[in-house]
Amino acid sequence: MKTLPHDPYLRNINAEYCRQNGLSYDELIEYDEYIEWLGQFGFKIPMDYDELEFPDDFSDRDLTLFILRWA
Repeated sequence: MKTLPHDPYLRNINAEYCRQNGLSYDELIEYDEYIEWLGQFGFKIPMDYDELEFPDDFSDRDLTLFILRWA
């Protein structure tokens, strides 16, 4: 399992989702669409919010692109 720390990646992803959908951060957790939208990034939806977990078959290239996009 490949991991990255929660911050700043998830914070930046959340901000982008809120921006795209005209939501405040407080409204974010109320939307099932949010969970579905998060799935596109390849990590396991964090339950403890300490780390983002990527499967072993997630390529190093894709992980690097994820880091560059969301750092």
